[in-house]
Amino acid sequence: MKLPTLFLTIGFIACPAAAMAQEDVWELQHAGVATSLRGLCAVSETCCWASGARGTVIRTTDGGQSWQAVGPSDAEASDFRDLQAWDESTAVIMSAGDVDRLYRTEDGGTSWTVVYEHANPVAFFDGMSFDQTGKHGWLMGDPINGKIHLLTTADAGKTWRQLPSASSPSVAGGVAAFAASGTHILCPNEETVFIGLGGTDVKSTEPHHAAVVITTNSGLEWQYVTVPILAGHSAGIFSITEITPESPRLIVVGGDYLKPEQNTDNVAISDDTGRSWRLPKTSHPDGFRSAVVSMLHDDGNTLLITTGPSGTDQSTDGGESWSGVSHVGFHTMSFVSPATGWAAGSDGRVARWRPSRLSRSVIVP
Repeated sequence: MKLPTLFLTIGFIACPAAAMAQEDVWELQHAGVATSLRGLCAVSETCCWASGARGTVIRTTDGGQSWQAVGPSDAEASDFRDLQAWDESTAVIMSAGDVDRLYRTEDGGTSWTVVYEHANPVAFFDGMSFDQTGKHGWLMGDPINGKIHLLTTADAGKTWRQLPSASSPSVAGGVAAFAASGTHILCPNEETVFIGLGGTDVKSTEPHHAAVVITTNSGLEWQYVTVPILAGHSAGIFSITEITPESPRLIVVGGDYLKPEQNTDNVAISDDTGRSWRLPKTSHPDGFRSAVVSMLHDDGNTLLITTGPSGTDQSTDGGESWSGVSHVGFHTMSFVSPATGWAAGSDGRVARWRPSRLSRSVIVP
């Protein structure tokens, strides 16, 4: 779903300096761009890719000390809402807009090849996800004629095929996904896909809830499961993650992007791999959240991090309770380990995660 300009410009809600500890868990870096960034993929301790509006694609290979513009030279008007990278050389970027395109590079962005193009003006690419092998991926676009638009790849994005309409899940008119962070879709393995939805059922006058659609057999069958997060024109699920590949627990975050500080209806938990959902037992993140990630420490403990325009929160108990760790806000995040990750947001804002500062980043009321 294309987001109005308001959400494209919301990205950092300032707070008095006294409200934060001196050192933030996010260390801001100079990316050299001033556009909204929504695509992000960290691939190592030194390499991360980011993408966004006005044809922006940037990459660092030195841990963020410097960033280089590496986007296609003929795509200045493109809005690259999502990307997937495998190393310093190989990446796929997703353009959403009047003409949806997928580009691929194998030389670090020196050259790009269009590997898929969809010129239907009704279509709008929202995000993509790849499994742990990096070979199998799914891309989700806004529904066309009541069917979610889906593409799949089995060769790391070199070629793509559209899932037949008859095999795509049906949704009510007005229900769609948000192209906000590229993380509303999760592909944990070749056969399984989770897609978080929001939007408004145009035929209903009653408030309705967000939903997750699920397939566990490569799209042959789909299950539509409601989630206790209110949905609307500007509200729903914006991001989904699994606790660990072996755990049946999933977490979704979202809310209403027009109410960035509203801390209700912004997180839900599944204990059975998405078949049912509930609210957390103790507390919620402190505002609308557009991205969530899960990281497993060497000691077996899991850390959840979620971010949005009004700040960043963490959970150390599987999503049951949340505490604020930063008032700095972003659209999206990507991590390669509990110690290495980046976030990106509006106005070209890029930052690196500094977990050693967690104990010093307590937010004071």
